[in-house]
Amino acid sequence: MTSELVLVTGVNGFLGAHVVDQLVHKGYRVRGTVRGARLAANQEIYQKIYGSVVEIVAIDDIIKGDFTATLQGVDAVIHVASPLAGRGDAASTVDSAVLGSTNILRQAIHAGIKRFSIASSTAATMDFTKGVNWTRLTEDDYNPATREQALASNDPMYIYCASKALAEKAIGEIGAAHPDVSIAGINPTYFIGPFAPAAIIPPGDINALSTNIFIYNALLPDSKSTTFNIGFIDVRDVAEGLIAGINTPGKTRNLFTGEWFELRDAVEYIGTLHPELKTPTLALSGQTDSIVVYEPALKRLGLTRRPWKDSVREAAEAVLQIEKDWIAQGVDVEAEGGLRKNVWRV
Repeated sequence: MTSELVLVTGVNGFLGAHVVDQLVHKGYRVRGTVRGARLAANQEIYQKIYGSVVEIVAIDDIIKGDFTATLQGVDAVIHVASPLAGRGDAASTVDSAVLGSTNILRQAIHAGIKRFSIASSTAATMDFTKGVNWTRLTEDDYNPATREQALASNDPMYIYCASKALAEKAIGEIGAAHPDVSIAGINPTYFIGPFAPAAIIPPGDINALSTNIFIYNALLPDSKSTTFNIGFIDVRDVAEGLIAGINTPGKTRNLFTGEWFELRDAVEYIGTLHPELKTPTLALSGQTDSIVVYEPALKRLGLTRRPWKDSVREAAEAVLQIEKDWIAQGVDVEAEGGLRKNVWRV
């Protein structure tokens, strides 16, 4: 057990809420950040669930904001806040990832904090000049995208991947100038799983499902499979990795993923658990194993992975319950882009 105080950015997000939950259960105190518009709702739910061990504060401008008061008494920082693909234009996506990360890192180092864990992505390893036919992705692979290329692109996913790579580069430059500071970059594939106790899912807000949207959309009766699957990992495993990162010395880059499965496997498995669903039959991508080399990170961070069926089952249970709640609240889920109304046989 520990009484250390950890600052976690973006605690209203899918991953951030899990990081807080696990930190509390490990004996840490937490100071979490959200945008001002979401402050009251998050303060209420975090206070209700965790009491005084979790404090929620507002940071509206992560790029230029002053973190002086927020960083007081903090022992380590876990930086999770970052825009998802397609949530903003190219410039705001890149700047939020790069300038937001470097702003909080510089201010925290100035405040004397020396332990950091930062949520990155497998996207930071992908060289899109080679297409999407990567063979194996390792911790030595880097996405060479430039800011100019990102700003010139109309592809939200390319922009997102570039933002992650550019943020890693900028963080690395700051880290190189501070050899006494430990920085762990956590580079997962897409994460899925249950929502944390403090998660807030507004009625009809598809975006609030975060990367659980992959499971949600795969259950649409007319769903189509993707031709490429980078892999999935349980969101709780990613949270554990971020927490392990603040206790890992040196500068590390940790690329990892969960057990391999196809979306077709996931949908068929969910269908056995929920025969009331009209689950589609998806095509296989043709991959037989993960292309992500994950073993070094698991060993370095002392992690294990949850079985893929546990992650899929709990993710499916979560999104299906949310869908039922929305229907009960009168949300027109068909118009909102969710599951079709006739998906339910009961």
